[in-house]
Amino acid sequence: MTSRGRHHLVAETVRGDADMRPYLLLGFLLTFAIAACSERVTGPSQALEGQREVPIGKLERSAKEGDAQSQFELATQYDFGSDGVRKDPDKAVTWYRKAAEQNHPSALHNLGTMYRDGIGVPVDVETAAYLLGRAAEQGHPAAMHSLGWMFFEGTGVEKDESAAMALWRRAAQTGNANAMNAMGHALLYRKREKVEALAWFRLAAKYGDRLAPQNATNLQQRLTPDEIAAADKAQAQIEATFALK
Repeated sequence: MTSRGRHHLVAETVRGDADMRPYLLLGFLLTFAIAACSERVTGPSQALEGQREVPIGKLERSAKEGDAQSQFELATQYDFGSDGVRKDPDKAVTWYRKAAEQNHPSALHNLGTMYRDGIGVPVDVETAAYLLGRAAEQGHPAAMHSLGWMFFEGTGVEKDESAAMALWRRAAQTGNANAMNAMGHALLYRKREKVEALAWFRLAAKYGDRLAPQNATNLQQRLTPDEIAAADKAQAQIEATFALK
């Protein structure tokens, strides 16, 4: 979905609901949270999770011998670039695909996002959803977050907001901050649950989502002291239920 389309989604959500009109500005901020989910994971904490310090020559040899982890790590070298290695989306796709054929969860996720975004391959949202689903089945948090947005928006799969929120809850249980922020968005704009939405935004901010602090601040400014106190309790309950640290 384009940025314009995402703004349209937020606008449609609040249109005709007088109680939600004060949140329109917040909606535009949350739009950036939706846009962020469409970017492929590039940070070392997720895309390069488990990556070892291995010389590129040795990595290539292991990858060619069929080692799935080496194939994934080699793919990330071509995907994101590194010292002495130029970005090459075509080669990244090749090596992600080889690792994905061995059911490597992070390779399935990254290859899925490349199909979703048309990087190194033509856009194919159905294939993207299939690959992300295979990764999500293995409990891959980033895949659950990405697939959740596909269900939420009806991209490559039948629209199912309940399925999206179930995926985000599973990912949030692992400490995935992006999924927590997504939960806040869904609760505020689909369920109209302002108190619980604030709890999730606060959790997302605590666990590192870069957009959640502003989302929480903007929403909190529009709540009563009693609602804010209720959000405090809800946040504590979520953390206790999920055993988050």
